[in-house]
Amino acid sequence: MNTRTVPQVLVLLLVFPALACSMLGQPAQPTQAPVASEPPAQNPPTSAPQPSPVTAAGGSSEPIRQWAADAEASSEWGNPDWTASQATGGPNTFECGDLGTAWAAAGKDTVEWINLYYNTPVYPTEIRIIETYNPDQVTQVDLIDMQGQFVTVYTGQPRQVDSPCPYTLSISVNRSDILAQGVRVTIDQSALGIEWNEIDAVEIIGVPGVGTPVRPPTSTP
Repeated sequence: MNTRTVPQVLVLLLVFPALACSMLGQPAQPTQAPVASEPPAQNPPTSAPQPSPVTAAGGSSEPIRQWAADAEASSEWGNPDWTASQATGGPNTFECGDLGTAWAAAGKDTVEWINLYYNTPVYPTEIRIIETYNPDQVTQVDLIDMQGQFVTVYTGQPRQVDSPCPYTLSISVNRSDILAQGVRVTIDQSALGIEWNEIDAVEIIGVPGVGTPVRPPTSTP
């Protein structure tokens, strides 16, 4: 063995552990995890405006039923019996006959009319005419609007109805554009030769509205 190499080997043996210790003694550098960026705050979604319910004028959408509060006619047979006012209020003639609790015109073979007015104006859906003598000679029914104008909603021909009696002529009305204060009923007693057609009551059914009525002149339109 070469004696000159021994010191070199000893040096290497002494130096290598020292280097290894110095390397192992240094703490490892921590790695920094990336910080996730937060998304920008969003405003909560606003709900779309909801449509408000539609109601008729007066705040109600439910139909009401009314009997006439006032009436006037082209003519009357007597006073107080058979006057136009006998057609106001609910029915009070419970059998057919020439009875003074219903309206009758002065003539028995003429064309006549009766106007009926109601406490609450309505957008009408139905009209019911209670006839108690010689029905049915009603030839025309008009709504009376808030300006006192007439709007026809029914026309017909006189026809004799034997039963049932009292007889109810029911007329469906589809005029939601007209606010009515009243109804005009026209009768033609000249066609059948059966004399008076008497009316006991007239009911109007409809959705209530609001307005100031102007009555028409008391003459045939």
